[in-house]
Amino acid sequence: MLSGRAKKKEAGFTLIELLIVVAIIGAFLMVAFPNYKSAVANAYSRSCEANQRLILTALEAYAIENGNEYPPAANALGELVAKGYLHEEPKCPAKGQYKVEVSSAEKKVTVTCDKHGTAK
Repeated sequence: MLSGRAKKKEAGFTLIELLIVVAIIGAFLMVAFPNYKSAVANAYSRSCEANQRLILTALEAYAIENGNEYPPAANALGELVAKGYLHEEPKCPAKGQYKVEVSSAEKKVTVTCDKHGTAK
């Protein structure tokens, strides 16, 4: 005869099992999170470099069609958009600002981001 105090078999996890799972997840995050941050920073840098090359290409096209004259450096990006060489001003994904420098003596132009520097 079974007494009223018979133990029921209950399904569930013990505290030890839950602690082990939490420890495993914590170890995984300790390894994965720095790699994630590094990958995001690398992606931002490469995207910024691509934007700088796009601006340089648009500046070269502008110069070819305008007698080897670049737009004024102070408003070069706005001029490229206004004349249709760019659809919109490229934005640095890390919220940096692009600066165009035109050396009229050497006919050399550089595009620099204040967060990522000059593209290679």
